[in-house]
Amino acid sequence: MSDEHTSSEAQTENTLQSEVRTHRLKWSLPFLAAFLPIVLLSFYSFQLSSNSVRSLVEEENISAAESLAQLLVQDLRQNTKLAYAVASIPGTIAATEQKDEFSMRTRLKAIIVSNPKLHRAFVVDTDGKLWSEFPTAEGAYDSSYRDWAWFQEVKKYDRPYISGLYIRPQFPEKPVIAIATPIFVDGEMRSVLVFESEVQHISKWLENIALGANGSIVLLDQDGALVAHPDVEVGYVIDRSYTGNESLDSAHKGLLQTTEYTDPAIDVEMVATFLPIAMGNHLWVAIAQQPKAEAFALLNEVKRNLGVVGGLMTFLTFIMIGALARISAKNVLLNRSLEQKNQTMKDFTSIVSHQLKAPITAMKWNIEAVLDGDYGEISPELKELMETLYGVNKSNYTLV
Repeated sequence: MSDEHTSSEAQTENTLQSEVRTHRLKWSLPFLAAFLPIVLLSFYSFQLSSNSVRSLVEEENISAAESLAQLLVQDLRQNTKLAYAVASIPGTIAATEQKDEFSMRTRLKAIIVSNPKLHRAFVVDTDGKLWSEFPTAEGAYDSSYRDWAWFQEVKKYDRPYISGLYIRPQFPEKPVIAIATPIFVDGEMRSVLVFESEVQHISKWLENIALGANGSIVLLDQDGALVAHPDVEVGYVIDRSYTGNESLDSAHKGLLQTTEYTDPAIDVEMVATFLPIAMGNHLWVAIAQQPKAEAFALLNEVKRNLGVVGGLMTFLTFIMIGALARISAKNVLLNRSLEQKNQTMKDFTSIVSHQLKAPITAMKWNIEAVLDGDYGEISPELKELMETLYGVNKSNYTLV
């Protein structure tokens, strides 16, 4: 009997604990329902902030790159117009027709002296051989340029051409780009006038264009060669470390792109905008870039703030729902305890009622027997008393 009672108590305890766990599980659903909007709101806020910061960085990059493009195009357009004008004046045409090297060199000298950005000027004939120059370069006279891209383009299309960056063996420390223009005599191309323009001044432009805290602009020619970089000295060797970049290839096809990449010249991860710049028949590319760590510093701060706020809201929600879950569990325990006490009281009341009913019933039967005359006749006074007792007995029976 004792074992059965112990087993029953254990079963009751297990049932109670199961109910408590069920109530706690039910309260976890409101926690999840409250937690999910917090997560979604934090994620949505971060996405909005991220898009805003990226748009801001891209706008800054594009603005800086367009400033460089404007300066570059204006400068080269001016030099191209100058070359075309010089090639078209009668004195140049006459010197070309007579192949007057002295007269042509005098004209070239006047141009170079008055234009500091131009380092050298020379003229080649239709076979690509140099026949006049200023200043003179060792071994350059009568050398052939027929295989150079600028000569082939001018001879093929009879129009000015702007080359990419190249290094001259006589001046390796001063890389240049060529502005080549045909010289016509009686409508026939007889020579090509070439201005070699230095690029060091472009690097100075880059230093003066503000871009974020530590942003910079890189200029690449149509072949991906590094023309100018504010932190890298260009010269002696052509730097083609930027080639092979997908965004650069897309920009050479005319597509503007903003992406993240590592600047190979300084090995820093950047947020960069690749802006194509029309240079004659080709596209150069200006890369306006900002260090990723600095460009997204504001975004990282937003991320931290959202994390703190989201974590705090989650913690408070967890505490609140945890407290409610504990209260609910206590209520379950209290209700079960009250149920057990009520059942005990009912059992006790039932036992007492059963024990009281037996003598009351016996008394009832005895009174009825007396009133029925089973014990002989009784006096009216005694009968009245017995009837009173019978009424009291009947009331007690009903109560029990």
